[in-house]
Amino acid sequence: MLGKLIKHEFRALSRFLLPIHILLLVACLIGRFMFQAMATMDLPNVILIVSFVFLISIWIVVPCATSILIVVRYYKSLYTDEGYLTLTLPATRGQLLFSKAFAACVWSILDLAIVIAGLAIVVIIPQVYQNSAEALNELEKALEMSPSLFFWSTVGISVVGCFGNVALYYFSVSIGQLLSSHRVLGAIIAYFAISTVFSVLMLIVMFAVGYDPFLSASSDSLATTAFLSSYKASAIICVLETFLFFGGTYYLLKKKTNLN
Repeated sequence: MLGKLIKHEFRALSRFLLPIHILLLVACLIGRFMFQAMATMDLPNVILIVSFVFLISIWIVVPCATSILIVVRYYKSLYTDEGYLTLTLPATRGQLLFSKAFAACVWSILDLAIVIAGLAIVVIIPQVYQNSAEALNELEKALEMSPSLFFWSTVGISVVGCFGNVALYYFSVSIGQLLSSHRVLGAIIAYFAISTVFSVLMLIVMFAVGYDPFLSASSDSLATTAFLSSYKASAIICVLETFLFFGGTYYLLKKKTNLN
């Protein structure tokens, strides 16, 4: 039964998410050709500005749309009229939650990978190759660490964050449904309240491990060490958050489900 539930969730999400991510990649390919053409042709600056703004907008809108669709899918399938049918399936609440979370987390990671791939499509052009060594050296000086280390550390914490984000979405929706009215508003308030609390906690931990985002360390090695320590601490907190939020969501789904 679990396998069928997971397949169903992937179908439900992919119906909307697949087209918008294909659109993102197509837009990035068009952007790549535009920027290459601008490097060899004398085109008006307004075309460059419009193309740049369009690509930035796409990179912002697609991840936001992915998050919104994940939340809407979870809410509609469990806490609206559709929830009556979902909860009568021969599956435990744990299986229902796992199937939805698994599909949502996979799509969140795919979203991250496709956004990075789209950025690479646009940026990695011959004109960039010519100045890549100099640019990487300047980036290394600015970061006070290897650009590759910074990139993969950021990707790693982002992947961990995908799980934490989905868990927080589900937990917020589950809190919102405890209200007799204005459930969507309640879920939104719960999301921002919990996000604020954990953001402050994350900042406190960063300072506690010796990383000050507003000041530079006294040497490259110290900066790198402090940076990695902050990322490790952030990853640990994110993992704890994920278990906490999914655990809370499971409890509310099993004990406090209110479809009235």
